Amino acid sequence: MRRLLAVVAALSLTGCATQTALRNCQKAARRGDYDRAIVELEAAVALLDADAALKALALTSLGRTYRLHGLPDRAIEIYERVLVLQRAAVDGRGVAQTRDAMAVATFSLDTR
Repeated sequence: MRRLLAVVAALSLTGCATQTALRNCQKAARRGDYDRAIVELEAAVALLDADAALKALALTSLGRTYRLHGLPDRAIEIYERVLVLQRAAVDGRGVAQTRDAMAVATFSLDTR
């Protein structure tokens, strides 16, 4: 939850429509309404095509939200999208962190 709010704060510097989606995501997460938080994060991600770094950050939060909501298979799909962006940006640290997140999600799949 704390990381999700930090991402929302970082992404709040983007356009108005993105800011609205992120504010709605933050409100939903605070209420524990992860279904709504996912919808709002997906809306924000769709608006972030021009900034790959912010898009990777938003997608990472989306993947984490899916995993926490009990959907690790969907989280892994999202993390794969993040890896594409991070590799293109030659973000070795980001790739390592995303691989770690994928491992956590994979472990969640194995323990269902």
